[in-house]
Amino acid sequence: MNTNPFCPAPPMVAEELVRRAHELAGITVPAVPRVLRDTSNFLTIERGDILELDGALYVVCGNEHEGRFGIDEQPKYWVKRATSLATGTVHIIKMAFQESLTASIDGQQFTCERDGWKEGQVLQAVCDHPNFMHGKSVIDASGNLLRIIEFIPGKTLLRHLGDLAIPHLEYMEQYLPHLLVQTYECCAGIAFLHGLSLCHGDIRNDHLLLDARDDRIRWIDFDFARPSLLFDVWCLGNVLNCVLAKGFVTFHGLRQSQPALLARLDDRDASMFFRHRVMNVDKIYPHLPRCFSSMLKRFSVGDTRRYERADQFVSDLGECLSGLGWWPRPGPETPAVGTAAT
Repeated sequence: MNTNPFCPAPPMVAEELVRRAHELAGITVPAVPRVLRDTSNFLTIERGDILELDGALYVVCGNEHEGRFGIDEQPKYWVKRATSLATGTVHIIKMAFQESLTASIDGQQFTCERDGWKEGQVLQAVCDHPNFMHGKSVIDASGNLLRIIEFIPGKTLLRHLGDLAIPHLEYMEQYLPHLLVQTYECCAGIAFLHGLSLCHGDIRNDHLLLDARDDRIRWIDFDFARPSLLFDVWCLGNVLNCVLAKGFVTFHGLRQSQPALLARLDDRDASMFFRHRVMNVDKIYPHLPRCFSSMLKRFSVGDTRRYERADQFVSDLGECLSGLGWWPRPGPETPAVGTAAT
């Protein structure tokens, strides 16, 4: 069987569709399967439906889910998990969906809209980059733009950190060096994108997946378009903060669990992005290497020095890792310290 995950499927009769859906995806479909070529009304697309896209057939396995801000996993009805009936490969199929959001940071307004065409541009630009999800854009029978994405098995970075039920000092000694090297590689990937005048647009700690196949961290979900690359730069600060702290530290959480630590903090230590979070977590965890302190401060309320470009952030992070001896010898897929795109 051809293992190319994007090869067109040959025409199949109904009986063959039923057999392959059960064999490859464990899904029982009707004797006369519903084959859809128009995804405009994605709310009606259900488990067991067959999608015919760009000459290939996929059986829908269900909706994808996403949790955020302490909210339980919510279904994303415009994002389906599906299995190719040609290869048995699992994919994420993202359908046309309109949404806009606005964020205010440091006195600046950042408005964004979901833009499948922009995500398609990024997918093309990073088709050989190891720190991004991979896929392609296709057009359905009604002219809707979809993205067919490879499925990446593994946890989000945020979930991985939350599952490490160990003291922070032990985390720093056993996990932090490796995670920060991986973080550097991902952030260098964002600098690479910016060098092409493309943004990620929705950088979050749950939009970084630890690929269970090779232990590499990879960016997902870049279908938000932003008018400025600076929004990505601000979000990189949230990623660094989360990795250094093994999650997020909030003023409310400290007040409930460790009120004595609040004496070390004031309003200037808050994140400029999320004022309820502590950005200067080195004051909570004084065993953290001091070279990270100045990086964190640039994202805090109390500092006026800001990163203006992703490559500046990447360069400083690389210097910290190199100075600590945490940087491995660069290989063919590992950028050397300080070689971010300009």
